Amino acid sequence: MMKARDVCAVLVILVFTVTVYGAEPGAAEADEAGQGSAASSVRTYGHWEDPVGVIYDSLNCAPDGSGCDITFHGTAHWTDVHSEVGGPLLKKSDWKGESNYAGTAHQETVAFVPQHSTFLEVDTFTGTVEGCGKGSFKFTLAGNVDFTALTPNGWPGRGTWEVIEGTGKDGLTGITGGGTSTFFFRPTFSNFGDLVGTLICHHHQQ
Repeated sequence: MMKARDVCAVLVILVFTVTVYGAEPGAAEADEAGQGSAASSVRTYGHWEDPVGVIYDSLNCAPDGSGCDITFHGTAHWTDVHSEVGGPLLKKSDWKGESNYAGTAHQETVAFVPQHSTFLEVDTFTGTVEGCGKGSFKFTLAGNVDFTALTPNGWPGRGTWEVIEGTGKDGLTGITGGGTSTFFFRPTFSNFGDLVGTLICHHHQQ
């Protein structure tokens, strides 16, 4: 028959074994990092339309007409690509929702005529990103517009975008990533464009 002292010793060993060896590897780390969330890499495509257009908050131009500094804001709608309003679907957008943006730009001009413009803006996106979830996050878009090359779609532009780490909320908490963007800026200040890239998304367990 085991003595009380021996029973206590066995219980201590069992508790130690379960505590140290019984837990799943990485479980504590997963709970601390994302409360059980699993991360995945997602290739993404988004299309926006801004029918109202960029709204200038300030416009300060050099007296000699060599350039202007601009602050601006606006709202973009993320949607599928159609041939026209209500027309056939041409391409499906992974991003669905709305983003409010604000930024600064420097426009090179000759005799006050625009030539090229560089800009940096911060967008706050709210909606759904396919393969990631529903929520909100902020991202930067830095790029340039060529005002010397007017096309039927408007003046062309290119840029890069990047999620601002730590800004994801709700189903998009922990999102990171970035990529490239192409877009057109119309004479009416309305604009539309696309972005492509890679996102690291966290699928949060409820």
